Amino acid sequence: MKVPVLEESLEIEILLFGAAKSARGGDRLAVSLPEGATVGELRKELARHIDRRLVAASAVADESSILRPDHVVLEGVTLALLPPVGGG
Repeated sequence: MKVPVLEESLEIEILLFGAAKSARGGDRLAVSLPEGATVGELRKELARHIDRRLVAASAVADESSILRPDHVVLEGVTLALLPPVGGG
């Protein structure tokens, strides 16, 4: 009998700003992702909690740079969802 292998999961904290913060009603969101998940997969999970159009228009960043969709998310790193900013 083959025993199923359970995926390890990561707990990721996302800081929310602007419209994302207002939409969620708070400045943080914690999500669980499988180990090895990418920023693209993180976006799909975020769209379960925040309007998908807002997530799609927003950047995901760590403390030093904007992250590409293929960037692998690491445990213990706080990320930020940065919605577009308008103004003149």
